Amino acid sequence: MRFEDVGNQIYHMMEEVITNEHTHLVGASICIMFDNKKRKSGDRYVLGRIKSTNDELKAFAVNENGQSYDYIMYIDKEVWLRLDEEDQKKLIYHELCHCKISDSETAPYKIQGHEIETFYSEIDRNSEDPRWAERMGLIAASVHDPENNEAPNEGELDE
Repeated sequence: MRFEDVGNQIYHMMEEVITNEHTHLVGASICIMFDNKKRKSGDRYVLGRIKSTNDELKAFAVNENGQSYDYIMYIDKEVWLRLDEEDQKKLIYHELCHCKISDSETAPYKIQGHEIETFYSEIDRNSEDPRWAERMGLIAASVHDPENNEAPNEGELDE
């Protein structure tokens, strides 16, 4: 199966990131799925992506409380399993940076693109490890294309 549930541990990790660093998302309902298919955008591996749900998806994407999800986050499972906990939190943090809540009563949950190649808040957060995405790209390349000896470009976190 291409998509699978990530389990409670990753949801707890996401809740910690939201509580500490993305408080605007407290109360948003976010589904997280592992994606078992290698994805690339150009020559970059896609490590994660997030999308807001439309009316059609809301009919199918319902949590255990019967509430429709506002966002669905997809994470490359094979890469995730090879990341340490701090890098896992960085990936979750990055995907949550795309979430924007507007004042619209009909469709408040939006997706925003990158401010620059990264998010401004990631520059300070990752000042000790500014090339973290490049390292994750190398991990993705070793997972998905172990015979290729060329060093890939920086990993792409989302489309």
